[in-house]
Amino acid sequence: MKCGHTIYAWRRVVALTLIAASLCIAVAACGSSSSSSSSSTSASNAGATTSSASGASSQFTPASLTEAKAGIAPFLGQGSPFPLNQPLGFKAPTGKTYVFMNCGNPECEEYIPGVEAAAKALGWNVKVLAAGLTPQTVASAFDAAVQLHPAGILDPGLDPILFKPALAKLNAAHIPVIAIAIEEGLGNGITGELANIPAIINVGKEMADYVYTQQGNKTNTVFVDIPEIQLSLSMAQGFVDQLHHLCPSCSATTLPEPASTIGSTLPSREVSYLQQHPNINWLVNFSGGLFIGVPQALKAADIKVKTLDQSGGPVNMQYLKQGLQTADLATDNSEWGWFGADMIMRADHGGIPASMEGEAPPQRLLTQSDITFNPSNGWIYPGYQATFEHLWGLG
Repeated sequence: MKCGHTIYAWRRVVALTLIAASLCIAVAACGSSSSSSSSSTSASNAGATTSSASGASSQFTPASLTEAKAGIAPFLGQGSPFPLNQPLGFKAPTGKTYVFMNCGNPECEEYIPGVEAAAKALGWNVKVLAAGLTPQTVASAFDAAVQLHPAGILDPGLDPILFKPALAKLNAAHIPVIAIAIEEGLGNGITGELANIPAIINVGKEMADYVYTQQGNKTNTVFVDIPEIQLSLSMAQGFVDQLHHLCPSCSATTLPEPASTIGSTLPSREVSYLQQHPNINWLVNFSGGLFIGVPQALKAADIKVKTLDQSGGPVNMQYLKQGLQTADLATDNSEWGWFGADMIMRADHGGIPASMEGEAPPQRLLTQSDITFNPSNGWIYPGYQATFEHLWGLG
């Protein structure tokens, strides 16, 4: 069984465990940093899984290097092309309510200003509901959303199985639910999807491409994911599969960590894992929020390792400027709210065009030399607000 298939199977086990209300015990066991790595691509144990073989004699395989460079070319020196160009085609409604489900992790928090800015441009109200990541809090938040009768809801990747009863009520009321990177994809009550699973897998592949251009056949990496956050597992799949494609001899490890460790013990857990596996030369976190506090922990432990994440916020931009982080495949997280509002309006007027399903905000690969902007503002994709307003007929 391929690593990616094992990841998906394990994700479903976690989801069922969530429903059984025993998430903390299950994830704590799976996320233990004391677990030893396996030498197989199959996730045969409950901790980190590793695939490796004997080292290669040369640092780069020419064909692999060419492919990896082509993979990251769209993100170097500029943001990738803006994916939307289709005008709304009708007058944008006003006076609506836009609901955002805040899962509580740093990336979710960074979506909120964009949700608010898009709503302001449209003359809408915003309700940010504390959904968290547990079955009880997610279900409660969606139940509350039903009572609000909003224009639509933006779900930042929360598994629909956790709010199935509320989803049925929302569908009956013709309230669009726009989800980000869910395993099930469209259907079963989800009206539209941003950054579908293939798109998220591609992000993981792009991260692997970058690491290979830097380390080549000497790559020995660990990818930290969060089982409760679906898109992290899809990204891990893309990363591991692509790295093995580029370099079958390279080591690729996935390290699942509980969401409860974000902002608390995660840095020390990552350092502990690196101390147990001193040959690792690249530490890859699925998102910038997971990396907050890690540079300080690495310095305290006197560990030198190259680092990469994606969708980093202002703290990560500051890390890059200070040389505390190697690279970030950056996304302007404020754009998600605009994309979500766009899909909600189209869903209510004839449906979302198939060509727009699965779209995601552009990205840019940033290193220290690219931080020529104020890092406290994060990376901002130039002109996106004006682009949306033009597509919406607002100016």
